[in-house]
Amino acid sequence: MHQLADRISQSCHLAVASADQMVVIARVEAPGDLGFSVRVGSRRSLVASTSGLVLYAFQPDMVRAEWKTRLSGSVSRRDWVNLERRGHAARKDRLCEIGE
Repeated sequence: MHQLADRISQSCHLAVASADQMVVIARVEAPGDLGFSVRVGSRRSLVASTSGLVLYAFQPDMVRAEWKTRLSGSVSRRDWVNLERRGHAARKDRLCEIGE
């Protein structure tokens, strides 16, 4: 995470899924004088956050299907369709692969 933060000159956050939310479990500050970071322990909706989008987009098909089933009672159809569309675009464009 330190190498990534240095390479992109931004803070870096590690988040995991917890029920219908993503939870930040680690962070590295931006290398410069100024930066934006999210506190460890912060929670946001999986479908309303960039971290949630990345978590969803790069899961195996089986996990994404399980999340869809589990979250269907708490996420509107419109929000879910939007998440799937954005997740597909992220996978297609490989938006999260930095090391090439």
